[in-house]
Amino acid sequence: MSFSVVAANYNKEHFLESFFESFIGISEHIEYELIFIDDGSIDRSIQIAESYKTQLPLKIISLEKNQGPATARNTGIREATHSTIIFCDTDIAFKPSVLLEGYKLFLDNNYDVLTFNLDILPLTKTTMGRVYLLEEWENLEVEKTQSGPHRYFTTTLSIVKREWFNMVGPFDESFKGADIEDLLLGFKSSRETRFWFSKELTFRHAYPSNSLVLKKAFTRAFQLGQLSIKDMAENPILDNSFRKLCYFISCLWILCLILVLTSLMSIKIFIYLTVAEIFIHYKAYLLGIRNYGLFFIFGLFFGRLIYVLSASTGFVLGKVYPKKAV
Repeated sequence: MSFSVVAANYNKEHFLESFFESFIGISEHIEYELIFIDDGSIDRSIQIAESYKTQLPLKIISLEKNQGPATARNTGIREATHSTIIFCDTDIAFKPSVLLEGYKLFLDNNYDVLTFNLDILPLTKTTMGRVYLLEEWENLEVEKTQSGPHRYFTTTLSIVKREWFNMVGPFDESFKGADIEDLLLGFKSSRETRFWFSKELTFRHAYPSNSLVLKKAFTRAFQLGQLSIKDMAENPILDNSFRKLCYFISCLWILCLILVLTSLMSIKIFIYLTVAEIFIHYKAYLLGIRNYGLFFIFGLFFGRLIYVLSASTGFVLGKVYPKKAV
């Protein structure tokens, strides 16, 4: 039993110690290699990585200039020597036992892809993080997603068979930022692919600012907007009636707000839409009030609309500026 860890990094010096510490002790239980690809960082990432070479089976690859995580991960895959690949970001942390349990689950059940669950704590530190968290909770609750065959692939922390990656990969290197280059591999998988989402096995992911959450919402929606209609119809993220209804109501609310402010619409219609917006998300509002207090309802209401506006703008611009063939 053995695996290769492929970790792409760009200017993550503040998170690297926690990241590397997560692997301490794993080599006592299993053979593995940690391939750290630095994608042209201009901070102390390389120096921090070098300091762990005596403690971890670490191979450091330094790219001369920033080329994007897709290129970095493809580089790491070419260097990997084992048939099982673990993809992970470098701004995450986890208990070593979580990774080992996930690997055992992966092997015992002969999965092609196993993804881990996000620990909520880092997201609760910012308003937009809470908004994002409640939106994801709401969708998982509606979809009744527990541990099971959830067809959603992300490289934040996941285990895959190399043969699966060879069928759906490599990562599209025309993506230069951390957008949807990983999600696309999940979209390209056949229906026979054995996916597994483990709700119980969790990791922590850094979301240090409101702006980062909004940026992710915009950039991912922009890239999704560039997909063809056929791709979107087969997209497990977009092919969700509840999400579509929520985004439609929210976008309509934003449009009506603009019309009311410019005196082009009756405020009565706007009030009806406001009630509809609150009603459709009432479970999320109740959970938000329970966890963060009554006044958070205002942060959730306006924060969610800002989040939707960012994502919707990105999606529309993606349609206006479709992805060029490479």
